[in-house]
This record gives sequence, C-alpha cells and structure tokens, in this order.
Amino acid sequence: MLKVVRSIVYVTAILIVIGTSYWWGRFSTWFNLNLCYSDVIGFLSSEASSVVQAQSQEKISAFQALLRSLPLHGYETECKEITDAISKYKAASSVPPPKT
Repeated sequence: MLKVVRSIVYVTAILIVIGTSYWWGRFSTWFNLNLCYSDVIGFLSSEASSVVQAQSQEKISAFQALLRSLPLHGYETECKEITDAISKYKAASSVPPPKT
C-alpha cells in the first residue's frame, strides 16, 4: 500500500513540474515576442516620421521598399525575420561617417 501511495506522489510531482515548466515556457516566449513586436512597431513608427520630415524621395522609396519586403504572414509571422529585414534596411540606409 505504501509503495502505491509513494508512486502516486511521485507521478503527481512529476506532472506538476512538467505542467509548471510548460506554462512558464509559454509565458516567457509570449513575453519576449511581445517585446520584439513592440520594438519593431516603435522603429517603424519613428522611421516613418523621420522619412516624412526629411521629404527625400530617395528615403521615401527605400522605406516603401522596406515595408513591402517585410515577411508578414499573419499570426505565423516570425519576429526574427522582421528584425533581420529591418537590420538590412538600417545597414543599407546608413550614411558612412565622414573621413577625417
């Protein structure tokens, strides 16, 4: 009888640990994705404002190309793919420092 009770306690403890780990992992992934998407939206918003203020057709065209190239797939969108596209845009649109 004691062995049966001990086995039930062990199985219950294992299930609790697995369940807790699963939900903790879901929460941390969800939290990190929300931070990623917030950063992306913040960048796109500030970049749109700066492009409009610059009134440069070249910058407007480059920003439009970025928006068209973003890998958006609805709820299956991967934030890393979007941040990679933004990184390429930043690298291509950055002005090299002046030579001294």
